[in-house]
Amino acid sequence: SSASAAATTGSSSPAAADTSVPSSFVDYLKTLAPPNFTGPKKKYTVALLDASTVLPQQKSLEVGVQAAAQKYGVTLTVYDAGGFQNVSQQVNQFQTALAQKPDAILVLPASPVALNPEIAQARAAGIKVLPMLIPPPSGNYDYAEADDLTLDAAKSVDSLAAATGGKGNIYAIMGGAGSTVAQLFSQGMNAELKKYPGLKVVFTKDLAGYSESDAQSAAESALAAQPNVSGIITNDTILGDR
Repeated sequence: SSASAAATTGSSSPAAADTSVPSSFVDYLKTLAPPNFTGPKKKYTVALLDASTVLPQQKSLEVGVQAAAQKYGVTLTVYDAGGFQNVSQQVNQFQTALAQKPDAILVLPASPVALNPEIAQARAAGIKVLPMLIPPPSGNYDYAEADDLTLDAAKSVDSLAAATGGKGNIYAIMGGAGSTVAQLFSQGMNAELKKYPGLKVVFTKDLAGYSESDAQSAAESALAAQPNVSGIITNDTILGDR
């Protein structure tokens, strides 16, 4: 899960390969691979379009793809949009990847709908499209590794309620303001909070990115304004590291 609840008591050109492994690395490509998988005899070309690599989950996906490409002799080109807010940047990168005519395109979309024309164009050209995290609701793809962000949010609220006894003031400090990821998490959080009338959000901060220092500053501001607090909910564990 990319979410966290704590109780208190891009560039336009292909990115250079970076196989460094974050401390919270989970090899999703390995754990989700079919059993007894063997590498293909054909040498494939693949493009990976990542909306962002700031968060551990996103970075883990990229590192896993790079490791698998190296293992199976796949020619891989990586594009990083530099943030979920850079939707037009990712659309341009998808078009660049299309022009290279790869066998497949793996994409962690900055928006689940903005890439629909490019995805349709790719599939019409016989290119396999595999979205990750937030696949298009149209279902116009070959395979998806989805993450139910509204469910992640609900589980975070449930965990916070369990830790606080379902009562108290809480702060909501979120990253990726305006992004689809943030919007989906907020939807799930607000819906689940209705089950716990004893929990009251007394401070909300939507951060542009996922900076630990910005999250810490927001928490300090919240404490100054609302010192009576039982817990903090955030949409990514990196924001709770301090």
